[in-house]
Amino acid sequence: MAWHQRFLTPEDLLVVVKEIATEQQWHEHLQRWEKDPKDALREMNNARIASQVTPMPGEMLEEFRTMGLAIYIAPARTSFILGDDMRGDAFLNARWVQFMPIAPDVAVGYCDAPGVHMARLRA
Repeated sequence: MAWHQRFLTPEDLLVVVKEIATEQQWHEHLQRWEKDPKDALREMNNARIASQVTPMPGEMLEEFRTMGLAIYIAPARTSFILGDDMRGDAFLNARWVQFMPIAPDVAVGYCDAPGVHMARLRA
């Protein structure tokens, strides 16, 4: 649990949950929170971990098959945000690229050149 909190506070996580939950889901969550806040927070953190094992979207997998692989390394004292939607976009080298964080400091994406390429990002 401490690992999660380095990147997203429980309060921030609640904002995200409220944003993506249906009205019924949010109501149920509030009931769980009132009954046992510690258990509700544990459940939220477990959901974050479970989302990381979800396979990448099919269209992104297809791009990986036809292009090269880029490994992006986050700059020191920064990190990628791991969450429900495992895709990200960034403007890099004068163009938009899609990437998928696989760890707080590593993301993978596709590139135009065949093969595997590593890029250390700057803050």
